[in-house]
Amino acid sequence: MGWLGRAAGKDPPRIPAGGRAFVSLDGKRWSVRVQMPGEDPTSHCRKISPTFDLQTTAYAFLDWVEGGSQFHYPQGDA
Repeated sequence: MGWLGRAAGKDPPRIPAGGRAFVSLDGKRWSVRVQMPGEDPTSHCRKISPTFDLQTTAYAFLDWVEGGSQFHYPQGDA
């Protein structure tokens, strides 16, 4: 599907080469953002997801973007 699938929401967004995707708290909502090498981690990195009410949903989106890798909560199941 490639770029067309991503535009239609059927493929995950791509993380640019060298970028690091992470879950971010934006006020009271969660999103997935990308930090590029040399970018200040406290700056507003590029958002690649919609915002979510639940942290668990944001991590599920991050897993999808990263190709289905499994995330384990440090505190156990949240």
